[in-house]
Amino acid sequence: MKFPQIIRHRRAEATIYGKSPKYPRYRLAYYVAGQRRLHTFRTYSEAKAEAERKVRELASGSQAAALTGEQSRDALAALERLESFRQTMGKRVSLLAAVSEFVEAAGKLNGLTLAECVERYLSAVVTVKRKDVSQAAEEFIENRKHKTEAKDGKRPQLSSGYHYMVSLWLREFAQTFPNTVVCDLTKEHLNAYMGQHANVAPKTRNERRNVVRMFLKWCARQDYLTSNHRLLEADGMTLEKADPEEIEFYTAKELRALLENADADLRPVIAMCALVVHFINTLTFAARDFSARRGASDEHIPKWICKEQATKSGEKELPPFGLRRILPGAALLLGHSPTGGGCSLVAPCPRPNWAQRT
Repeated sequence: MKFPQIIRHRRAEATIYGKSPKYPRYRLAYYVAGQRRLHTFRTYSEAKAEAERKVRELASGSQAAALTGEQSRDALAALERLESFRQTMGKRVSLLAAVSEFVEAAGKLNGLTLAECVERYLSAVVTVKRKDVSQAAEEFIENRKHKTEAKDGKRPQLSSGYHYMVSLWLREFAQTFPNTVVCDLTKEHLNAYMGQHANVAPKTRNERRNVVRMFLKWCARQDYLTSNHRLLEADGMTLEKADPEEIEFYTAKELRALLENADADLRPVIAMCALVVHFINTLTFAARDFSARRGASDEHIPKWICKEQATKSGEKELPPFGLRRILPGAALLLGHSPTGGGCSLVAPCPRPNWAQRT
């Protein structure tokens, strides 16, 4: 038998070399993936059987022949791990995809292992809880309800009327997106909601935006939404410029006409309302005395008013009754009713010398 013997199958071929004085074994050589592979056998029959098997594999397009024994064992073990992952997680991943993703991630970790980075990430990132929008809205409303209750004679933290309006608008917002989880909300959802209120005034739209903004911030604190959700960057959530409405008050002539044409029971009510309007317009609250007598907080009175009252008059000049004398013409405006038989509702009086009072 002449050597070398060439074993062919279609376009694949393998070469068997005979024994030589320097090497008393049969050698099988073939090329796979551009690399030359060489195996040795004790008998020619073993070499020929392996050659026929290899050429059939190469002809079918298999690249398994390019793997060494150790590489083949690693590949089989990796495939077993991927199969176990598929059975556990229900997701199929190829060996190539797994290796490619690992190599790409490992190149960005600066020497850290992938497991260490995953553990750090999970410890730093809060897991988002899935909560339906309607359920989250009801929970938000219920958590704020106690703020509308007045305790120990003090004012409540939250107006009941304001709480009612917030609850009404928030339930309307939740009904717009039925069967929707909070963490699944997108900017398109918010734009669609605000698009339903295009016919109302800008001030009303801004109030609705503030309610939604307050609700989303609360959801982020409750882990129903990620802290970096960026939903508030939606075009529909941009505040509009709303010009304040002009508020007009009754003039002196109009108030006198009301007094002259009102009956005896209604006339004192109109007079008191007129006094309150003048107090508010001229900002003549004596903030410190008023707060001391009423026992209420002065947070609703601007600080600059308190400073102005303190600089305009000394400590002894402030009247102890809580309210100063207002407009000099208030008595002239409301002091005499020609239809009331000369009844004086507000009697004019000279400015008292408060410094002499102790």
